[in-house]
Amino acid sequence: MNRLSAKLGTRLYTVSKTSPRILAIGMLLVLAQSFILLTPALVNGFPFVFSDTGAYLESALTQHVPYDRPVYYGIFAAMLHWRISLWPVVIAQSLIVVRLVNLILSAIFGLDSWIWRFCLTALLATASGLPSFVGQITPDVFTSAMILAIALCTMSWANLTLADRIFVLGVIIASVTFHNGNVLIAFAIVPSVIFVAMFGWRSPSWRGLVRMSCAVAIGVAALLASNIIAGRGITLSSGSSVILFAKLLEYGPALETLHDVCTRRPADFAVCRQRQALDEYANAPFDPTRPIVMDDFLWSGPLASLGGFEEFHAEAAILVRDALHRLRWKHAALAARQTLEQMRWFRAGDGLRHYRETVQPSMAIRWIFGESVFNQYNQSLQQTSALSFSGLNLLQYVSVSIAALVITIAFVFQSTATQNTKSLAVLVLTFLVMNAAVTGTLAGVSDRYQSRVIWLLPFVAAALVLSTAKKRVNALS
Repeated sequence: MNRLSAKLGTRLYTVSKTSPRILAIGMLLVLAQSFILLTPALVNGFPFVFSDTGAYLESALTQHVPYDRPVYYGIFAAMLHWRISLWPVVIAQSLIVVRLVNLILSAIFGLDSWIWRFCLTALLATASGLPSFVGQITPDVFTSAMILAIALCTMSWANLTLADRIFVLGVIIASVTFHNGNVLIAFAIVPSVIFVAMFGWRSPSWRGLVRMSCAVAIGVAALLASNIIAGRGITLSSGSSVILFAKLLEYGPALETLHDVCTRRPADFAVCRQRQALDEYANAPFDPTRPIVMDDFLWSGPLASLGGFEEFHAEAAILVRDALHRLRWKHAALAARQTLEQMRWFRAGDGLRHYRETVQPSMAIRWIFGESVFNQYNQSLQQTSALSFSGLNLLQYVSVSIAALVITIAFVFQSTATQNTKSLAVLVLTFLVMNAAVTGTLAGVSDRYQSRVIWLLPFVAAALVLSTAKKRVNALS
């Protein structure tokens, strides 16, 4: 206890003795990095808006817990925008990501120079989809933020100040509460630890794993509490069974289940009234302008005719259990195929399109912020259909390919990287696969899901190259 107190006192003393001028300069440099990541949104003239943006923004202000997403990101946004502007929300997101990136560079790669930090920030801003998520009013950026925070919590806890430790744990908790999928993605730490241990590299500490687990548990408790308060019972997501049913409709197992139960017990399931229409829609000739079966069921009328999430969730849970039980091996093969498919889809800009005034994102912005902000939104490049991500996507594919090669070389040649950096690379790669598995299996293959985390690959590779170069220069000098 005395050693802990002395250690804590030393850290607080160091912080207190830091020159105010140095602190001010450091804050300005962090702001400059944040500005670099926000440049695409600033050029757009308004924070990027996705189809889910309206639901997130409205949930906190209407004090309603949505069936298909948590309420906490809406609360986070409301605490910052005050019905005045959405810019504080994306500024906060950018600052959080920049702080995590800087901590990784310093604590794991030993890169404390601001020159390297600016170079890496510029790389991420020009050759990855990170800025489109940092500047977007959705919680997607917090998936990659959670991965970095978990890496710091489990691998470099001793190198963090007290304030940074609180910050890292806070990011993990917030990330879990902001998006239901992050609960499952966080479990990627288990296979990454096993993999690292197999090769005898530096494994995350057990204390770090306990800290991380406690943070995830707090996030899970918050999700449970919100649904209990909303009268939905003890559940992480009251709409999960409906969404999974729609997913199984898209890829066949649910249609097979419907064929069976609706033949034997048609009166027991309201969805049997939709069976013929669902069959016809699923088997219709391919049309690229038509919504996929999953989206059509959820958002184009069939679910609404069944009473929405609230009325259909109990029936959907029965059908999903039946489909997974009877077709479990088929679904397992489907899940593996969808994971591999999701891994190769990561184009930036997915969903960042023009939204009509009569759809939710536009209506929510007008209702919450008034005509002045709504006019700014309508004049943005996104709303005038002037956004183009083709050049960025070409650079992103190139950067990801080079990053994969660099990391492969680091694993082959033992002297290229330290055990610590190799362990981080394994952790990131494992989380990328888990992200693809969770989203591809439960939500559907989409560029947006993998693009939100794929930037971690060129980030780790670039940091690895710079740290290796730094060590060799120091050795020569």
